Amino acid sequence: LGSRQKPQQPAPSHTTSNNQPDTAEQVQANTAVVGLLQQAAQARAAGDYARAQSLAERAQTLAPHEARSYLELSRIYQDRGDRARSRQMALRGLSVVSNDPHTEYELQLLSSP
Repeated sequence: LGSRQKPQQPAPSHTTSNNQPDTAEQVQANTAVVGLLQQAAQARAAGDYARAQSLAERAQTLAPHEARSYLELSRIYQDRGDRARSRQMALRGLSVVSNDPHTEYELQLLSSP
């Protein structure tokens, strides 16, 4: 009498916020998004707001549900003195943030009237 073995599934190295395995494309996109956001923050710190905005917008396009993209865009607008756009981006970020208390806190600060 044969023994029944449970089919083995490889353990995912990354999971999405709903605990579903990421595809290789999602992992690659997430890596690209992190890199773009790091470059955007560096450009913002250097006062190159046009480059910072372009990089952050590219990150947001790659991962529209990534709250950190909206946080960076909010910071860019804040530094440019555009309080209304800063708040708008922060509110968008709050609508998608999940399991990231630090980002949520920063977005709340930037979204306050």
